[in-house]
Amino acid sequence: HLWNRNPYGSGLELAYKNKPLLVSTRGYGIFVNTTVPSHYDLGSQSNLAYGIEVDEEALDLYLIYGPELPAILRRYQELTGLPALPPKWAFGPWLSPLGEERNGEDVGQAAIVRLADTARQHEIPADVMHLDPYWMRYGHLCDFEWSEKYPDPAQMIRDLRGRGFRVCLWEHPYVDVESKMYREGDAKGYFIKREDGSTYDANLVIATGGTREEYKEAFYDPGGIVDFSHPEA
Repeated sequence: HLWNRNPYGSGLELAYKNKPLLVSTRGYGIFVNTTVPSHYDLGSQSNLAYGIEVDEEALDLYLIYGPELPAILRRYQELTGLPALPPKWAFGPWLSPLGEERNGEDVGQAAIVRLADTARQHEIPADVMHLDPYWMRYGHLCDFEWSEKYPDPAQMIRDLRGRGFRVCLWEHPYVDVESKMYREGDAKGYFIKREDGSTYDANLVIATGGTREEYKEAFYDPGGIVDFSHPEA
């Protein structure tokens, strides 16, 4: 079953980003051009053939000949387009305080700068400080407003840059319904709509079978989904 779902870790057979591309060592690839869930049967029902199904009426499928693997991937990219190359620093090691936060430690601005200092003292060649959702207020993790634990974010970012760190903030393309940003986006039509023209507010966490207990609480408010086809959004 191929569909982007939040795996809440690495303990389930789910993934954040799925690619409907099958590559064979026999020199070909199969790209299923679809935006709906797709299903692959590879060696389950038969060891002589495999099957691909999509949850829509038509099947748009590309057979890509290589025969070498790099050629298959290059021709796949010619169909889908190439992403922008990230800056050089993005390929370096990243640090994150998420483990400490999950253990109940009060991680905030001062602790982040201390973590950066510790990394430099031990000559750890890290380039990015990644702050997971707790840089926002707990219970409002998509309102894009800094938690009170970060009283001067601009100064913290300057402190980290002075230690050779870039800052990456955890974000989703949703906007909390309780936020000022949501009210602005709703008024200007920046969110995905329902058929009746009203804003579609998504429940950002849908607990599935196997989800860890810590994620089963509704620690997100519902949120509007940004309509990136809107040129002003």
